[in-house]
Amino acid sequence: MTNIVRWFLPKEEKFFILLEKQSKIVLRGTKEFKDLIENYNKLSEEDRSYRVGKIKEIESTGDDITHNIIDKLNKSFITPFDKEDIHQLTVLLDDVLDLINATAKRLLLFKIKHTSRYINEFTEFIWKGVVEVDKCICSLKKYKDIKSYYINIHSIENNADEIFSKALANLFENNKNAVDVVKYKDISVS
Repeated sequence: MTNIVRWFLPKEEKFFILLEKQSKIVLRGTKEFKDLIENYNKLSEEDRSYRVGKIKEIESTGDDITHNIIDKLNKSFITPFDKEDIHQLTVLLDDVLDLINATAKRLLLFKIKHTSRYINEFTEFIWKGVVEVDKCICSLKKYKDIKSYYINIHSIENNADEIFSKALANLFENNKNAVDVVKYKDISVS
């Protein structure tokens, strides 16, 4: 009986729109980060700083969307799916942007002179994962192909974990400067 009543009650469709908006901001921030990393070795310090500033602006926009979703969630009686799931998804999307922003800032803070092939590869996996997450979120309203996105995201994560392990092994094996080891390790785990 409860399911029948719930089916007739209007649902707050705005959450799909807000989640898609947040996902697009995460996609935009990730693209900006990817561009930073791909061009990092060719950029001046001033250009690097400018691009990191753009990532911070995108992250701030993402924070605004996150707060908006959580405010609406706290005021809504009926949601398209479980409130806790919407909250968790919102926070996880926000975390992605926060981590991208933190990593970009650390590149400047630690005065990293160049990125390695591992950083470039890892960034590519981050990009691919965020693209899949965005596709999944845009499909939530239709509940279509959700499992296939999960499988793709999981596969990307496994490949990224493999690159991360190789990068750490290479870092400890080939760097004699302890300060550089700490810097690059801290960037990789942020």
